[in-house]
Amino acid sequence: MTIPDLRNVRIDSERIYLREFLEADVDAMLDMHADAALARYQPTGVFDRAKVEGLLSQILDDASASPRTEYKLAAIWRETDQLVGMGRLGIDRDGRHRSAEIGGVAHPAWWGTGGSLIGSRLMLHLAFDSLKLHRVWAHLHRDNEAATMLAARVGFQREGVLRDHVLVGGEWWDAAVYSILETEWRPGKRPYLVAATADADRLPA
Repeated sequence: MTIPDLRNVRIDSERIYLREFLEADVDAMLDMHADAALARYQPTGVFDRAKVEGLLSQILDDASASPRTEYKLAAIWRETDQLVGMGRLGIDRDGRHRSAEIGGVAHPAWWGTGGSLIGSRLMLHLAFDSLKLHRVWAHLHRDNEAATMLAARVGFQREGVLRDHVLVGGEWWDAAVYSILETEWRPGKRPYLVAATADADRLPA
């Protein structure tokens, strides 16, 4: 099975929707990534404007690559049209395994609203229902309780711990590994999903 290339992705729920990033998102991205609370469990640390502009440029380049292996989508709060987070799927380059790493961040001002739970489910919809992947996995900071609770709520299983996985600021961080398989993703139970659209450059075989 060939993994499709999707363009102009948009996935809607009643409260938030995911869409492709735009050049105009730079200020909202800076507001999110410059928050020290967000950087606590992020090895990249706090971003300044130059780093945000570089990140956005890379995101836009990745969205036009073929084959497309990176899906970084903006999470938008529907009622206010504000950017409140970002979701990522990084597809393994050997597409035969139909596997991808998932990640994401939420603006600290919007923590506790339920947006991260909905956004995670929308990203898994993209992974399993649209891209037809087999396995989605995540590396989480061992002490990030909010992220581990979120992973469990959307159906991830804990696989183990990568000890001293990354060196950040002179300190070694352990990473807990979580995964979910296509057989564990339950189709038909999508009360949060309103619509999903994309342009497919290459349809699945």
